[in-house]
Amino acid sequence: MATSISTRARSSACAPSWSSRRDALVERFQNDRTEQVFLLSLKAGGTGLKLTAASSVIQNDRWWNPAVEAHATDRAYRIGQQQNVQVHRLIKRATFEKRINDMIDAKRELAELAALFCLR
Repeated sequence: MATSISTRARSSACAPSWSSRRDALVERFQNDRTEQVFLLSLKAGGTGLKLTAASSVIQNDRWWNPAVEAHATDRAYRIGQQQNVQVHRLIKRATFEKRINDMIDAKRELAELAALFCLR
């Protein structure tokens, strides 16, 4: 995905969680309007980041725990966000990620039912 995006976007950055340059890359993405794309794994993007320059979040990998995905997505929904944010999840049919997606959906439905039951 990184190769495909880097050939199409004017400017992009990729910051693994272990990268010593991650903070500098985040700063550049936040302040340089020519930076169009910032690639992160769920693990790298899930903690300690503020990405209010983002207007879209595209999740390419799924996680067993829906809270991990929500936490990573919330990096774009921080104090200071002044634009609408769209979230997209890329899921192919008949793949492992599709099975994970189905399990995540079932977990969310179960959590919603439990919350409704507790409110009664």
